[in-house]
This record gives sequence, structure tokens and C-alpha cells, in this order.
Amino acid sequence: MEFKNLTDKFTKTTCEIQKCSDVAKLFDEVWKENKYKGFSHRTAGENKTPFLNQFIGQLPIDARVVELGAGSFDHAFRMAKENNIIKEVLAIEYSQTAVNDAKERATHLDEHIRSRLTIQCNDLFKCLNQMKENSLQGIYANSVFHFLTKEQREQAYKQSFKILSAGGVIGVSFKFQGDALFKSGEFVEQTDAGIILCDKIDHINRLFVSPTGVDVLADELQSVGFNVDSIIRWSVPNYNIEGDNGLFVGFIAKR
Repeated sequence: MEFKNLTDKFTKTTCEIQKCSDVAKLFDEVWKENKYKGFSHRTAGENKTPFLNQFIGQLPIDARVVELGAGSFDHAFRMAKENNIIKEVLAIEYSQTAVNDAKERATHLDEHIRSRLTIQCNDLFKCLNQMKENSLQGIYANSVFHFLTKEQREQAYKQSFKILSAGGVIGVSFKFQGDALFKSGEFVEQTDAGIILCDKIDHINRLFVSPTGVDVLADELQSVGFNVDSIIRWSVPNYNIEGDNGLFVGFIAKR
């Protein structure tokens, strides 16, 4: 795999990144205890969503793609199968439990699919900081950036802009107000993008985007140089909580 040649020497992280890693550790506990039964795994959003489909459709041919916070790795597996468009997929996840599960499942994939997929245990900020400039054509983060602060999102977007080549695509999605977890969260903060709630089960703070917050998040991407092509809203039944819906809003933008 050529991804091993795309990294620069790792630079020291900031205090904000360490706080992000603290949240990632909470997610690791979620995976260890299987609190949400694999998130999208074995749901209608396992292999396809309108957001994932549009992201793949926007990519240039022979794209190298990184998925940040791959979780169940279902979408990474799907992208690795898109051999007419995607050349390589590096899927990173902080939880070693989730990574181990994904590596075991990957043994059942055809060899030509496995050869295009790298599964790695890593922090998303470390991953972004390790990538060389203009080395990728796609960055995908599904239902991940809602636990980042505004400052952390800006940092991630700026670094993503550097490592994407011209015409490269970034796809990021967030929880939307009314999501299954929205109903059980405790108030933390009201922001321009939406309300931040702390979940009673996993104790993780999440941003739930409001209707007016959609434009706020689009502006964040555009402020670092991205052009937002598509904004997609969709739902996934039985996501996180059986019998309830996961609600999402996604942004696809080009460098």
C-alpha cells in the first residue's frame, strides 16, 4: 500500500487535540461495552447513505481516500469495493476494539478489495498532521465532527485543505436535532451551529445541528477555502437506539 509513503514526521499535538483524544477514549469505552451495537452496522445505513453515495460520486478517478473515525468500518469497506473510482482507502479509528473487529471482518473480503484497504488505529488529528500536502483526493468523516469544538473543526478543515490535491473532496456529517440521542441528552451549551448535549449513556458531548446551523457549518468549510457543493439530510432507522432514528446532515465540499 502506498499510504505508508504519504506521511511526514509527526509534530507535537496541541492541548485541544489532547482534549479531543479524551473524547476518543470515551468512544473506545462505547465500543468495548457495545453500547450502541455497532452504530450503523446491520442498519439501513451500513453500506450506503445519500451522503456516502454523493461523496463517492464526486471523487476523481483513482482517488486516495482517508476515512476519519471509521467506527464500524462499513463505509470504508464499501469504498474499497469502488475499484473504478477509488484506488486506496486508509480508514482510521481511535478504538482498538473497533479496529480489531474490522480487521477480523476484513479477512472475509476478496483479496483485491483487501489490497486497497488499510485499517489503522489512530487519532484523527494525528492522522491529518501526518499526511503530506496534496497527497489525497478524498477525506471522509461520517458522524464524527459533531464532537469537535468550533476551533477543532477549523483546525481539521485547514489541515484537510492542505493535504487534499486540487479538486479533492471532503465529506463531513453531523447529528441533526431530533436524532435518537438528542432526546436523552443533557444541556451543555447553545452555539450558532446548534445545541451541545451530553449523553447520559456514554457521557460524550455532541453538537446537534439546528436548521439555521446548517449555513453556519457550511460557512466554516468555506472560510478555509472549500467550495460547498452539496448539503444532504437523511435518516437511518435503528441507528444508536433500536426503534428510533438517527438524523444527520452532511456537507460535501471541494478544494
